[in-house]
Amino acid sequence: MDIDEFGEWLLDQMEERHLNCNQMANLTGLTHVTIGYYITGSRSPTFASLKLILDAFGKHIEIKDN
Repeated sequence: MDIDEFGEWLLDQMEERHLNCNQMANLTGLTHVTIGYYITGSRSPTFASLKLILDAFGKHIEIKDN
């Protein structure tokens, strides 16, 4: 998944849960500005930020060895 796809995915996940950037920020501990950067693709999330976002959605990271 590239950064633009991640932003689209994040926005889709938030919309499914009727969350705005402020609410997502409260769930993750990130700022609403940071969430906005991720949605627009202006910035890429760090691994730690990605984990916070996935935890908020009840999802996990799976790393596969190819």
